[in-house]
Amino acid sequence: MKNKAQKSQEELTVLWTRAQSVVAGFISTLVPDFQDADDILQNVAVILVSKFDEYDRNRSFTSWAVGIARNEVLRYYERGKGREKCLSQDSIEQLEKVYCQENENLTSLKTELNRCISKLRGKWKLVVELHYYSGLAPGRIAQKLGMTTNNIYVLMHRIRLALKDCVMKASGMK
Repeated sequence: MKNKAQKSQEELTVLWTRAQSVVAGFISTLVPDFQDADDILQNVAVILVSKFDEYDRNRSFTSWAVGIARNEVLRYYERGKGREKCLSQDSIEQLEKVYCQENENLTSLKTELNRCISKLRGKWKLVVELHYYSGLAPGRIAQKLGMTTNNIYVLMHRIRLALKDCVMKASGMK
């Protein structure tokens, strides 16, 4: 049986794995030097580990991590590292809000896409599984299903349109 510390460590690992690319993107937008950006990302990871018990689980972990990254970027510029800061603190905070909002939007769209994919049936579901989950090329799918490659391309186009329509309707974008 896992103790509380192990569960907390596993939870942090899962949350950080999901958030890391967003945090790295935020940092690299503000810190053009790759090595400095990587150092800041590592500092953020260390801070997340040390402060994870303070994390409010009613709040987005990614937003929390980006907030910590914002503070680390500001410290980086205060220390006079790298080039002269090109954005004001207000601009950096606005950028943080945009990153967090866009991440929430993307997460919502991914959830809707998965829901729409789960509604697919028959040949449509099989084509999606073979192409996107198994990585088969349309020509190979055609061979497996006894169809022409052109038929598979047409079918894939129809599937994409149907999925787009489903996601747009579900997210209120249409």
